[in-house]
Amino acid sequence: MVERLRKPEQGMALLMVILVLAALAAIGTPFVISMKLQENGAARSVAQQRAHLGARSARSHAISQLFDTHHSRERDLWSPGM
Repeated sequence: MVERLRKPEQGMALLMVILVLAALAAIGTPFVISMKLQENGAARSVAQQRAHLGARSARSHAISQLFDTHHSRERDLWSPGM
């Protein structure tokens, strides 16, 4: 069997690749976390807006229904013989 000797440069190249990948992971991880937090905040904001608009719509509908059934309005719409 022939034994192969490795050059020290090959080990250094592997070490440099591992260090570069670790640095990219260290830089990328906070970015990914930040984007996930932004996404969650945006989704929460949309949900709050939808709830607010739904509540306003329900309130407006209730006011409209109450106004349409108010006694002064019924008197205006009533006519004898109907």
